[in-house]
Amino acid sequence: TIVKRLLFLIGLWAVTIALLGHRQPLRSQALIDSVLAVVEGYVIMSSDVRAFLALGLVESPQTSDSIRSGVLTMLIRRRLVLDEVDRYAVDDPPAVEVAERMKSLIERLGGQSSLNPVLAAVGYTEGDLEQVLRDDLRVSTYLSGRFPLVTASTTEEAMVRQGLIDAWIASLVNRADVIRLGS
Repeated sequence: TIVKRLLFLIGLWAVTIALLGHRQPLRSQALIDSVLAVVEGYVIMSSDVRAFLALGLVESPQTSDSIRSGVLTMLIRRRLVLDEVDRYAVDDPPAVEVAERMKSLIERLGGQSSLNPVLAAVGYTEGDLEQVLRDDLRVSTYLSGRFPLVTASTTEEAMVRQGLIDAWIASLVNRADVIRLGS
């Protein structure tokens, strides 16, 4: 699998060099998208970072230097957790839960008329956004089963639980095949 990924990256690099070699560079050219990381064969693009920020799917860090890096780290971790969720075949949540999440997100963004331009700007459809929300609910279900709260959620117990989740995710990152190309 590592060999396949390396061959993919070498091929991508070769195609890029070939294309660039046949064109005159224009001063007005702008980079539209770029690969930031490859996580177990799954590609994370800079457009993914922009989409999650624009749609308010992540909290943006306080400093602009750490925004892209912080969101990329979150997306890498999210991908690894989703791989675990898929491995254990967690069912899709009920459609009504996804619809509630979607409604809440639309309200937070200022209504459907505000959502549509954001989706267009980041290259997502409503179906893409619903899939992200569906995956978030699947992750939540998985984490609730793997790291249940013993009592009614006390602050101390919630902190211990979050520490266990963070340690588990760190172990996923440590043993995963992650190639970070950007930040």
